[in-house]
Amino acid sequence: MEFPNAYLELMWPDAKVSVAPELQRAAEKFRQRMLWRTSGWCPIGIGFRRTTPSNKTFPFPTWSVSAPWLPAGSAIEMLTPRDDKTSPSLFVTPRALTDTSEQRARTARFHHPIDVHRVTEIRLMTPKTYQPIEALTYLQKQHVLTVEPGDEWLVELTFDGGKQKKSKDLRPDLPITVRY
Repeated sequence: MEFPNAYLELMWPDAKVSVAPELQRAAEKFRQRMLWRTSGWCPIGIGFRRTTPSNKTFPFPTWSVSAPWLPAGSAIEMLTPRDDKTSPSLFVTPRALTDTSEQRARTARFHHPIDVHRVTEIRLMTPKTYQPIEALTYLQKQHVLTVEPGDEWLVELTFDGGKQKKSKDLRPDLPITVRY
């Protein structure tokens, strides 16, 4: 689902689709996140659009992922350490994906059934034993999201400041609650 300032993407691997050898490691990460109830991996990924110049670096190590479907010369900047299994997958999408007239036109066409327009808050609940990685602490200090200890992984998305005073809890199917 696309919004002027965000998009919500639910992803899972499809066992019927073959994976190129060089992408096997990434596919396994998706499988483990999908099996979060038994694997211990975090089921949540949060992607961000860059609002600072692309040459501005983060105060912690990052790494990049490229794929054939990305525009030439662009990559997704990964904020979660490569071998971290317990943290959310945090990443920054390349400007070439989001800063286009096509993307803006696509967003303008959408009318959401619950009449929401903008993501205004992201609250991430973590298991009490989880120790946030540097990237997550940085994003919280930048007021991009709020991180709080809870009983289990959960993302609470608030749309339009919650002005309709309604909510939906998608558990146990998905670790998501929506306020609008």
